[in-house]
Formats: sequence, structure tokens, C-alpha cells
Amino acid sequence: MKENPKTENHAIKKEYDWFFVISIIAFVAVLFCDVFFLARNIRLHPNADLSSEMLLAKLLRDEHKWFTSNWYYSTELRVIAIAPIYSLFFYITNNWNVVRILGSVLMYILFSASIYYFCSRLFKDGRRIAPICGAIMLLPFSFEWRYMLLTGLYYAPQVAASFLEIGLLLDIISMPSEKKKKRIVFLSITLFIAFLSGLGGPRMIIMQFAPLLMCGICMIKKHFFFFLCTVFNFVSVCVGLVVNLILQASGKFVFMTYSHISPQFFSFFYIRKILVDLLKNYGAKGGFKDVQSILGCLFAFLLWGVFLVGIVFVIIKGIFAIIKKTDDKKIEGKNEEDTGLSIVILYTVFQLLVFLMLYLFSNMDYQPRYNIHILAFIIPISCAILGKRCRYALLFPTIVAVLLCINNYSSFTKPDNNYVVYSALSDYLAQNNIKEGYASFWNGNLLTEMTNGNIEVWILESDANRRSLTVGDTIFPNDGQDIIPAEWLQIKSHRNIFPKGAYFVIATDNEYERYIHNKDIYDEHYVMSQGNLRLYIFE
Repeated sequence: MKENPKTENHAIKKEYDWFFVISIIAFVAVLFCDVFFLARNIRLHPNADLSSEMLLAKLLRDEHKWFTSNWYYSTELRVIAIAPIYSLFFYITNNWNVVRILGSVLMYILFSASIYYFCSRLFKDGRRIAPICGAIMLLPFSFEWRYMLLTGLYYAPQVAASFLEIGLLLDIISMPSEKKKKRIVFLSITLFIAFLSGLGGPRMIIMQFAPLLMCGICMIKKHFFFFLCTVFNFVSVCVGLVVNLILQASGKFVFMTYSHISPQFFSFFYIRKILVDLLKNYGAKGGFKDVQSILGCLFAFLLWGVFLVGIVFVIIKGIFAIIKKTDDKKIEGKNEEDTGLSIVILYTVFQLLVFLMLYLFSNMDYQPRYNIHILAFIIPISCAILGKRCRYALLFPTIVAVLLCINNYSSFTKPDNNYVVYSALSDYLAQNNIKEGYASFWNGNLLTEMTNGNIEVWILESDANRRSLTVGDTIFPNDGQDIIPAEWLQIKSHRNIFPKGAYFVIATDNEYERYIHNKDIYDEHYVMSQGNLRLYIFE
């Protein structure tokens, strides 16, 4: 007896929905854990970079702006950034810890929404694998991933904007050609995102829009309109960069220039480190020494292995297209099953190539966290490839990632050694009603956040080679006018307004030995030591 097709389809749909329910439960559980551990433990890990975003957010709230000229930025103008999101919550509370938690929750929601939208455009049923993909991406499987995307959220707005940008472009090419108005609206949004990305500086041109243009060139015959969109976006991001350079040249906005970067002959110096970090930032570390190392390697090799399979698939598909000389112009405007996924795989390959070329042929400074933007795209690609074949296969990398994160979560619940040090210093200053002073960058802004904005710290000028205290030549007791604050992650008014009355100076042991030349005077004003920090009070 032949089975009723409707019954068969219903059974398939039921199985399909069960996976979707499991995925949503997993996503909600991970999101809850992220918020819970962040709210409970973020204060235990003071960090100057993250605190600087909070100071900038408070300034943006006070000035009612998205970005400001009254701040010394670091490597880029913070346009698509977490500080404007934090600033929204300073309107409802002055509790800095609450502001950070609420801002993080909102960013998690926006980040998750961008993942959902992006996944839904990868292939026909992409929205079904979006929750499980989001759950994986919200897991802290490595230090850099947790620091840059989940607790610090430094890269989260830019990665979310990239997901939205690429998702919109995939949406545009899947629309019927008669939907011109909708195409124009979507394209306008991508151009606006591109402009804001360029306004921030050159980094997103390198990490996103140059690879996107290369991808568009490769798709010029198959999807000419997609190629045009990538050209328009590249022009828009370049316009944003021109505005960025004009703002910098005007002197009103201060941030790092990249004039020191120059081409060089092929160098093997970074290649091994880059390749290792591409695995390490997925949790692979230390070989196969223990269970944690095995899980990290398994998770990293699984994601990269599936991604490489996807690359092979795209290459084979391209070869067949050339051999058959297929004309896919008729497909434009229809939802071709693998087009979105193929484009994103190709785009990510170009991301990786541009990233490697940048460090192999220039003297650009390298940090392991710089590859986060690439790794963020490999996860949904791998989820899509597995999900198209067998959705339940996605539970395996999810379980591995969860097991991998247990140790990372437990380490996050332990107070940082510096937390005790800075707490003791801030408590002493609060008890003695001393609210202003000086410190080097790594010991400055975090005191302001830890004291809920009650202590204001002037960040001192760095020497030629490192951001460090230059006491002796630039700081003299009782004469604040001889102090030159740094043009680095602090409010500009610190260059002409100085502490009044009693003030403190915090120096590390190393800074005391190397940079304080008038040690006799400083020793007279010595108050206490905590860890490797020395506290001096001047009247």
C-alpha cells in the first residue's frame, strides 16, 4: 500500500520543527548564560580598553551625540561601535555597571538578529539553522572570542553590520527584477552601512569591502547586478574614508594615522602565527594534552574542515559552469538554492587572502584578535553546509563548543588578580576623598569605571616606544602645568584643565624605576603599594 504523500510530508515537517524547537531552546539557554555570567562577573575583570568605551559612552550621553570631537580616539574613529549603545542607557541610570549590562544585552539582541537575517539568506531554509548558529556564536570558546565579541563587545557591532550588509546584498539579488523600489531601499541601506564603515577608518575596507568587491568581480557574469552593488558599496566606503581623512586633517578629531605602514618583501615572520591563531581563536591550543585541548582542536578542525569542503564545492561548481558554459542570467531574481552560500564562501576566501597578503607584504602590526571578523563568517557557513545535509549534525559542534566553554566560563568567574589591586586603591582614594589624579593608560580609565565615575584620571603622555608613564620629565609635584596628558582614549579637556587640590599619581614598579627621576620627592609622598602599583598623594 502506497503511503499518502501528505502524511509523509507532515512527518518530515514535524521532525524539522522539533529540530527548530531544540535550536531555539539552545540559543535562549546560551543567551541567558552569557547575560548571567556577564552581570555577575564583569566587574571582576577590569580592563582599560573596555573602560575607555564606557568613558566615551558617558561623554556621548552628556553631549547627546553619536560620536564626538572632544575625545582622543585610539586606532580609529568609533562610529559603528559599542559606545553609542552604552550611551543610551546613561539616560536612564548613572550606575556604570548597570549601563554595561543593559548595553551588552541590547548588543546581544542586535547581534543575534543580524545572525538570523544573514543565515536566512544563505540558502532556502537557512532560518531554520539560525538559532543553533547563534547559540554557537554566543559561546566563549576562546579568550579572544569572549573578549572581543561577548564581554568587551569591541567587534560585535562591526560584525553585526557586516552580517546585515551581506544579507541585504543576497536579498537584493534574490528579488524579482520588477521589485525595483525594494531593491533601491535595500541598496541604500547597504550604502549607508558602507559609508559609516569608511567613516570609522580603513580597517573595514580591508576586512570587508575589498574582499566583497573581489567577490563581485568573480560573479560579474552570473550576477551582474550583484557586481554593481559591490562597486557602489566600495565607492561609498571610500567616500566615508575620505570624510574620515578630512576630519583628521582638520585637527578636530584625533586618532591614529597609518602613515607608518609600508610595503615589504614577502615575509615568513607572521605566517605561522597567523595560521596558528586561526585555529587558536576557535579554542584549539596546546595540542592534545588534556580533554580541554582535545575539545578545542576538535571544534576548530571541524569548522575549518567543513569550510574547506565548501570551498571545494564552489570550485567544482565553477568548473562545471565553465565547461557547460551555462548562462545564469535567467536565474537572477529567483531564489537559486546555493547562490547565497557560494557567494559568502567566495567572499570569506577573499577575506582570508587579503588578510594574509596584508601581513605577508607589509609591516602592519599584527594581533591575534584581528582575525575575528573572518572567523565570524566561517561559523554560519559551516552551519549552513551541515544544515543543508543533516540538521541534527549541527548538534555535534554545539555540544563540543558547550563542553569547551565550561572551563572558559569557570575561569571567568574567578576574580582577576588586578581586581583586588585596583579595588584597594579605589577604596583608599574614596575614603580620603581624593577624586583626581594621574596614571598610565593601563591603570587609569578602569579606576573611573570601578568607582562609578567618581574618580577622574588624567592619562599621561607616552614615550616614543610604549604607552607608559613618563614621570620625571613631565610630572612635578605641586605643578600640574608641567604635565602633558596623552592624546589617547581620554577627554580632550585634560590637555588644559588639571586637578585642583590634592591629587594622586599611580605608577607601576617598572615605571618608578625607569621614568621617575626625582625619586626622593616621590618617596616623600608615597602612600601604599598594591601588587606592582605604587600610590603617591600630592597636596
